[in-house]
Amino acid sequence: MNANQTNQATACLKTDFAQRYFPGLKPSSALKKLQLWIKDDPELYHALYHEGRERLHDHHFSPRQLQILTDYFGEP
Repeated sequence: MNANQTNQATACLKTDFAQRYFPGLKPSSALKKLQLWIKDDPELYHALYHEGRERLHDHHFSPRQLQILTDYFGEP
């Protein structure tokens, strides 16, 4: 997903997004690994879950969250 696609993206399942970064893992394992990355960075965690309406246990990342994650981690 390039920056232009991210800006125009709709919500994305968290497992689908995680597998872009960890394609060799099962969806649940990829998500757990991505969640560890997020929890290890308090600023990123705050930006994802406290600056918008999204919640930790949502099944999707919003377009806003996708942009933050892609900006932070770079393209998969």
